[in-house]
Amino acid sequence: MATFDAGSSDDVTAISLTIAHTISGAGNPALYVGVAGNQAVNPLSVIWNVTETMTETVVRTNSVNDRVHIFERAAPTTGTANYVILYASSQEICAVGLSATDCHQTTPTETSGGATTTTTSLSTDLGAVASTSLLFDMEVNDSDKSASLAAGADQTVVGVIRVSPLGLTGAGSRQAGSAGGVMSWSWTGNESSAMVAVSIQSPAATFDPALMAAMSRPRPDIVFHRPTVVASGMTPPSQLPT
Repeated sequence: MATFDAGSSDDVTAISLTIAHTISGAGNPALYVGVAGNQAVNPLSVIWNVTETMTETVVRTNSVNDRVHIFERAAPTTGTANYVILYASSQEICAVGLSATDCHQTTPTETSGGATTTTTSLSTDLGAVASTSLLFDMEVNDSDKSASLAAGADQTVVGVIRVSPLGLTGAGSRQAGSAGGVMSWSWTGNESSAMVAVSIQSPAATFDPALMAAMSRPRPDIVFHRPTVVASGMTPPSQLPT
């Protein structure tokens, strides 16, 4: 079962944002980073531990050019390091990171999706996700909604951050796959907003030919004895004269 490991979050108004994060050595890790900026441009890069490039999984842009992404890294180096988000020019940036264990090590993302709105709530339906998956989302509001921002009933907030001076608000949360594939946010007052979400899957069950062969191989060390059945009135073979 894909399991929450650790979270991190921060914000800045600059060309880049650097955030420290610790990934445990519990096994089969994956790292996800939700990134939001107030210009309709993509980061030049998101890199973990100096050299490990993260891949964009999903992106949405709201009606006033705030853009939100989720980036993934399968099988990242464990331990404490930084992930660095780099843009071509200075802007408001906020990010939420989530690491998980017991994840698929080549294709950790099961499914992804996103949505936009100009009202007081927003939701994304990832469909029929596996009960063993872990869901992660990132949402962005164009102004400061941190006081009234609320995640869906089955979600646990990983981080809520507000970037001064304009008040761009970003938030990330997680949810067990057993709670279903819908993630949502709400706030007070109409707002141009966007969100993205992913489900993180566990390693697939594998067929091991060597194990199956070993299980079906004849065992000469195990001897099965067939009992001798003797009809009534007959002399058992062991008592016949020789």
